[in-house]
Amino acid sequence: MAQYVSAEEFKAEYGSQKLIRLFAFKAAPGDAEPSESAAKAKFDAVATAVSGRIDGYLRRRYSLPLATVPADLKDLCLRMVHYEALLKSPSGVMTDPVRNDYRDCLRWLEQAAEGKVDLGLQPEPTQNAQREPEFSSDEQVMTRDRLSGVL
Repeated sequence: MAQYVSAEEFKAEYGSQKLIRLFAFKAAPGDAEPSESAAKAKFDAVATAVSGRIDGYLRRRYSLPLATVPADLKDLCLRMVHYEALLKSPSGVMTDPVRNDYRDCLRWLEQAAEGKVDLGLQPEPTQNAQREPEFSSDEQVMTRDRLSGVL
């Protein structure tokens, strides 16, 4: 599964200190000092999970993986990763604006799945969209001759 954003994009948006603080925190007093490489590894895990959640919405309308990732989708993924990081990090403080932003992201994804938001991508038809309906039947089981005397 592909990620829609990278640790470098997160770092460019929020800064390297926030990347380290949210993703490479010390879990116990004896743990190694947080590093950017450790933060990037944990970031990748969170970004992959968030990208999978986004794919759950998009696969209703689009063929995955996307050939090109729209800028709006990258931004949305970045904001959702930020929310998830704050939610799981002991050093993160969840604020109402971040929580509301996450809810807005989910609403936007629902609208994208319904086709109400234009991603600038061509929706893919479902597998059955090009097929004609097929009808089949076996021999009729309940006929007048077979039911005579029953009724």
